[in-house]
Formats: sequence, structure tokens, C-alpha cells
Amino acid sequence: MWEFIASASVWLGAAIFLSCVILLIIHFITLHDFEDHLRTSHPALWKELGRPHVIKNNTPKNAMRTVKYIHSKKWMELDDEKAEELAKSAANQRLTYGILMLALSGIVLLGVYADLQA
Repeated sequence: MWEFIASASVWLGAAIFLSCVILLIIHFITLHDFEDHLRTSHPALWKELGRPHVIKNNTPKNAMRTVKYIHSKKWMELDDEKAEELAKSAANQRLTYGILMLALSGIVLLGVYADLQA
């Protein structure tokens, strides 16, 4: 039985890892769309956040400002449906990514334990 659990954890772990990679790509696209929307529709706010961009001018400070802005829900003050949709999507993606990473950690630990028991 432990051999099966060890083998299954490898495949399940690989599937979760692949899901994380795909979700991370989708998250970067969503962040790019959010930052681009702020740049065009709310340029003062975009400048206040440090002119964030997913690739260009992507310093840790700018990235954290954007993440904090999204999670603080200050975007609700904008009364902008597109900004709201993109911010909610980005926040949900980060939450899902965190849950998947916790699941992946658990699967890896279970796999290691099962491998030691086999």
C-alpha cells in the first residue's frame, strides 16, 4: 500500500505543480491587465504605486505596493468595474495559488513518508 501512496503522490504532486505554473502565468497576465488598466484609466494612482509593470520596472517595492493595494481593497474607491474585476481575479488567484502550494507541500511530505515506509 505504501508503494501505491508513494507513486500516487508523485503523480498528484506533478499535477499540482503544473497547475501552479499555469495559475502563475494566468496571474501575471491578470496583473499586467490590472496595471495597464490603471495606467490608462487612473494614471495618478498608477504613478503613486510606482508605475508598476509585470516585466518592466518590476522592483520588489513596486510589486508589493500593487499586491497591498489589491488586498486592501482600496480599488473599490475607484468605482471602476474593470478594475474591480481584475483586482478580485488577482486576489482569488493568489489565494488559490497559496492553497495549491500547501497541498503540494502535504503531498510531498506524504510521499516522502510513504517512500520511507515502503
